[in-house]
Amino acid sequence: MSVAAFSVLENLLPATKARLAKADLDQRQEFYTQLTNHCWSPDRLLEV
Repeated sequence: MSVAAFSVLENLLPATKARLAKADLDQRQEFYTQLTNHCWSPDRLLEV
């Protein structure tokens, strides 16, 4: 992962909360789904 990509992801990480509402869980699920899709994307092979 490039430094720029890491910087963007670092700013998008979900904040820590004492209690999580359903909306918080949905938001985190969407974030981790996007992160996983990026990590496992065949397009990443072209970055090397």
